[in-house]
Amino acid sequence: MIGIKKFFRKYRQHLPLFVQRKYFKCVTLKPNGVPKGRVLVSYAVTSAGLSDNNKLFNYHTGPWESNKITSIFLELGYVVDVIHYNNKKFTPTEKYDVIFGVTGNLLRLVEETPGNPVVLFHPRTSSIKYNNKGEVNRIENLKKRRGVSYKPKRQEPYEDREEEILKVSDGVILIGNERTLSTYTKEFQSKIIRIPVSTSPLKYVKNKFVPKEREFMWHFGRGAVHKGLDLVLEVFAKHPEWKLNITGFIDREPDFMAIYKDELALPNIHFHGHLDPSSDCFIDIAKRSVAFIAPSVSESISVACANMMKLGLFPIVSRDTGIDLPHGAGIYLEDCSIYEIEEAVASVFVMDKSELEDQIRRTQKVATNSYTRELFEEVMKDFIVKHLK
Repeated sequence: MIGIKKFFRKYRQHLPLFVQRKYFKCVTLKPNGVPKGRVLVSYAVTSAGLSDNNKLFNYHTGPWESNKITSIFLELGYVVDVIHYNNKKFTPTEKYDVIFGVTGNLLRLVEETPGNPVVLFHPRTSSIKYNNKGEVNRIENLKKRRGVSYKPKRQEPYEDREEEILKVSDGVILIGNERTLSTYTKEFQSKIIRIPVSTSPLKYVKNKFVPKEREFMWHFGRGAVHKGLDLVLEVFAKHPEWKLNITGFIDREPDFMAIYKDELALPNIHFHGHLDPSSDCFIDIAKRSVAFIAPSVSESISVACANMMKLGLFPIVSRDTGIDLPHGAGIYLEDCSIYEIEEAVASVFVMDKSELEDQIRRTQKVATNSYTRELFEEVMKDFIVKHLK
């Protein structure tokens, strides 16, 4: 049996991709022609080698972006080995010219790789210390308000080694804006290049921006307190005349569901579960809604916010969503207090329809032009080419 395992491991790269993914957690892709060298990409192994029209790329941006990064290296003539970003068992046995990673696991790979590869780091969050502290502070505030306990859901590992990761990296390319960049230690800010998030294709885009219902949406993934849903629920619980639609994974957080069971049962608050933006249910909600609320405590550039703006919803966002709003359009939440969120929601109800439509149109245009796959690919390719030996 041991001999068979060694045999297949030796010839792993000749096996079908689905076999490589399932049994070896690593996929090897080869360029056309004679290879110039070899690259290790630590990001999304599930999307490596898939065609651009694969359904996997219709939701979150991560798999597409990982696949595009891999494709760039292939186009430049490199053999590419792809592993998952949190794969702690993979041991490098090849001589790599470049190691590209999105988490602190990159540091281990560099330490275990022979030779002197080019190290490229692609963080997809604010500074780890900033992110982790922000969520902990939100949880402390929740405890003071409600006298309850809640476990953190968005703590990033490698906090104590972040500066070491930045120091060892030859190049750093961050998804984020100036606010995101400012969360990193000043010593390393000049080393960091910023890149926009790519966003996913939308099946539906609004053409009637202000429906008579003027409902609101909170649309995120995991980490309800990190994303500020607790604050939003407490606001809407005070106003039965305001309607809130919640889409996401909060039912996977039993502690949160228990804390806010009363609010979630109110007739003006509707939890729809996780919804694909291309689904009929999501589109129906979007048609009734006028705005989305995003009091997140830390992001890179929020994919959810970027897509909701492209969809045609009025943005009420924290500065830490990484979203750049045009002057005089949309609302920034400065401290994400319950009072501030309440005031922001109230202002949408009293705003003149034509003014509201104009602001939505302007924010939609910015999102449509700024958060694109084409721009992501252009900036990423320039970055990679610049750092190749």
